[in-house]
Amino acid sequence: MQILLCPSDGHENLSIIPIVGIGGLGKTTLARFVYNDERVSDHFELKMWVCVSDEFSLKKLLIDIINSATGKKYIQKNIDQLQTILRDNIIDKKYLLVLDDVWNENYELWCDLRNLLMECVSGSKIIVTTRSDRVASVMGSVSIYKLKGISLNQCLSVFVKYAFKKGLEKQHPNLIEIGKEIVKKCRGVPLAVRAFGSLLYSSTSEQDWINVRDNEIWKLDQKDNSILHALRISYNNLSPPLKQCFVYCSIFPKDFTFYDINLVKFWMANGLLQAHSENEDLENIGMQYIKELMWRSFFQDVQDFGNGVYSFKIHDLMHDVATSLFQNEALIVKGSNQIAAKTSYRHLLFHHLDASQVKVPSFLPNLGNLRSIMFFQHIEENIIISQSFLELIVSRFKFLRALYLTNLGIEVVPKRIGNLKHLRYLSLSFNPKIKKLPSSIFKLQSLQYLSLRDCERLEELSRDVKYLISLRALVLTTVQEHLPNNGIGCLNSLRFLIIDNCSKLEYLCEDIGRLRVIRRLYICKCPSLISLPRGVRSLSSLEELRLVDCVRLNLDLSIGSDEQHNHEELSSTGPPLRFLLLDNLPQLVKLPQWLLRSSTNTLQTLRIRNCSNLKALPESMQKLQALGVWNCPELSSLPKGINHLITLRELIIEDCPKLTERCKPEAGEDWPKIAHIPKIELDGEVTKSTEN
Repeated sequence: MQILLCPSDGHENLSIIPIVGIGGLGKTTLARFVYNDERVSDHFELKMWVCVSDEFSLKKLLIDIINSATGKKYIQKNIDQLQTILRDNIIDKKYLLVLDDVWNENYELWCDLRNLLMECVSGSKIIVTTRSDRVASVMGSVSIYKLKGISLNQCLSVFVKYAFKKGLEKQHPNLIEIGKEIVKKCRGVPLAVRAFGSLLYSSTSEQDWINVRDNEIWKLDQKDNSILHALRISYNNLSPPLKQCFVYCSIFPKDFTFYDINLVKFWMANGLLQAHSENEDLENIGMQYIKELMWRSFFQDVQDFGNGVYSFKIHDLMHDVATSLFQNEALIVKGSNQIAAKTSYRHLLFHHLDASQVKVPSFLPNLGNLRSIMFFQHIEENIIISQSFLELIVSRFKFLRALYLTNLGIEVVPKRIGNLKHLRYLSLSFNPKIKKLPSSIFKLQSLQYLSLRDCERLEELSRDVKYLISLRALVLTTVQEHLPNNGIGCLNSLRFLIIDNCSKLEYLCEDIGRLRVIRRLYICKCPSLISLPRGVRSLSSLEELRLVDCVRLNLDLSIGSDEQHNHEELSSTGPPLRFLLLDNLPQLVKLPQWLLRSSTNTLQTLRIRNCSNLKALPESMQKLQALGVWNCPELSSLPKGINHLITLRELIIEDCPKLTERCKPEAGEDWPKIAHIPKIELDGEVTKSTEN
């Protein structure tokens, strides 16, 4: 910290501080700890964080640095324009830049970037994290910080935390002794310690612990790779389906942010999820796999969005494990001159291509029966796939199961796409030039996942969508004003529906109530949406509803209805929600009865944000566990029966001045009603918590 806060040495404005250590040692964790420190935030006017990984493209790095500095997306900019934008943002500032996970050893490439970063206020610093001493010597301008492993006692403490339920370690001193020998072999690497602790969790069999300690993989000591080999012990103890699902994650780029529903649908498309009975949902099985991989430390940086919705990443070292196990199955293309070593790959992946026009690779016609073709581009990367490339994909590879064509500047979807009879996963997201879908796309009767997110010029999703009889998840952006009946409402397998960024949409399809198995419904950024269809009351399996940025939306379904519909309003049961999020709905004054009637005994989480006219919260939510209210200035009281909600574990109130005043500890009028709640947060301050 002292090196970071002290003035730069010598005559240069900029100092570079390399942090070096083997994979999994905690370089990124240390850098993030420093980056988030209040003293650092006060010292530097500008902070930027960029994950570099194994590509060191000047243009991409400039884009990532600018995006981190400004929060804006610079898509259609050439490298000269990017240099100007960068200079304008740093020239009068003392900044801190973290370049995380650098592999580039080319001094000239580094000089090109460094020269652009020099035009700053004296005292600016760059932290570089790397596994390579050579990279550190190429990039560093001050002494290298060589990160050592954590001490044996610290390792053992972490190991015990992951290997035993709290307090039970005292009952097994023999296992602790074996554990000491295991953590010695982890060489102070926290990731390995956590992984092996998780592996042995709940096992009190001495033989299990001995088997890990004496595993032959430990003998494959290849310097830094020894930990990589050791982590395979954790992999080897996964069930066969989990092994398959984990290694498939290696086709995604390093530092890729996963979202649970997308990953599960990808696993499903490749036939990796196996139900034990006809009644089991594959989505539930996939979520169980994700939770187990989180628990076993294969996934990290987990963010919980509520109701089992997660984002997460894979640690670079775990990514290396997966890649080493899957290298013969997938061809990853990172440059225009790459060649295919063999023809029997099952998966073809394009990672962050530099060329603005993506043309047909010379090796493509020689590949065999691919199962996946996927392009991974950052939203700000201006990549356009040639039409001939698209046409070749859909005509040449008839057995594709997954096609990920996100952010490729597509204007015309090939008519032959309907010939991909085995296709289960199709993403056309972030292709704003698409205006129409070919009618053949509705012949894809095996399709389970279709994403048209941010296809902002899509004129309509026709009622022919009903022929996608296997569709289980649909993400839609369209410019149409009314979704037609006898279309989406006929999708009997649909579990998950997102309607997002539909600027002109006023009404949904009236027959939406026919979606008997739908569980999650998200309606976001639809500023013209006037009301929901009455059929929404009939969604008898709906567990989660998120309504966000729908400024005209009125949730009162009885408005303008006749006497018959009013009677239906009273007699209908409504959806059995477990999770409800309402955000930026200025028309909302109180929650309607149809929304609450069947949720009394099911609703566990209620979050309300930015509802400027909300005056009352619902009564009688008997199973409520978490209640959060943000920026609802007219809200002045809590539900009368909140003191009887014994299941309520968390209450968050922020920017609701009237309500906050009533809930202040001891002095607030409503404090006696909420004093039993374990965790209470008022305007960002935790005022009471029994949680550790």
